[in-house]
Amino acid sequence: MIMTIIEGKTSNHPDEATYKKYKSLRSNLLLYGKPYLNCDEVVPWKESNFIIYQDSIPWLKRSLNTLKISGCEEALISDKIAEQLHKLSPSSISAYSLGIKAARGTKYEIGIKYLEEAVSLAKSDSARTKYYFKLAEVRRAQKNFEEARSYLRKILQLDPKNARVHEVLGGYYNDFANLSGLGEFERGTIYWRSVDMYKKALSYKSDNAADIQEKIKSLEANFPKLSDLFFEKMNKGDIFQLEYWIKEKTKVRAREKN
Repeated sequence: MIMTIIEGKTSNHPDEATYKKYKSLRSNLLLYGKPYLNCDEVVPWKESNFIIYQDSIPWLKRSLNTLKISGCEEALISDKIAEQLHKLSPSSISAYSLGIKAARGTKYEIGIKYLEEAVSLAKSDSARTKYYFKLAEVRRAQKNFEEARSYLRKILQLDPKNARVHEVLGGYYNDFANLSGLGEFERGTIYWRSVDMYKKALSYKSDNAADIQEKIKSLEANFPKLSDLFFEKMNKGDIFQLEYWIKEKTKVRAREKN
């Protein structure tokens, strides 16, 4: 009851002094009442007040914070409030948050929509890079490697020497080779391109150098055999055009030990 009264005072404050007084009181009540807040009480409270205050941006922001403090972020009212806040005051941060939550619940297309909106609202290349990585991650979760790569390529337009992009691409090619049901020789040809990407990541001073070097070592041990190259009428050093969705050129190599 007390919090409902305060909600009204802080959402329809007559003057700045009154607003600050009730805002401070609300913060203290939430701080000291946190151990006693539970979703069985907080959720119905927010659901009933949403009808009244759904056009109040300050109320929407405070309510999301209250739901977070109370551990009720997964409640449907939390989604409803977040979507309404984004509708009234769209930002890249709110779009990103909605996108992540949707994708986490396997609502991939809704997640993609919000994440792409986050990119369009972003005000810096670092923010756009963050959102493009998340977009790629969502498409990778769907095993849509080609579209995932398209988002990573947009990062390279902003930062051509981004080591993490090349490391992730190396992982995409490796994952595709192992998930596609291809034969040993065909997988080995894709490993060539995976190693190309990993080596680029190293050349751009990746922070994950030791792990990347281990991956390169493992992939090189599974390159096609020299005898297989002979059978396919290939020579080491030839330029090879990869097919499938990859459609990139790489250099023919053989494992050191047959």
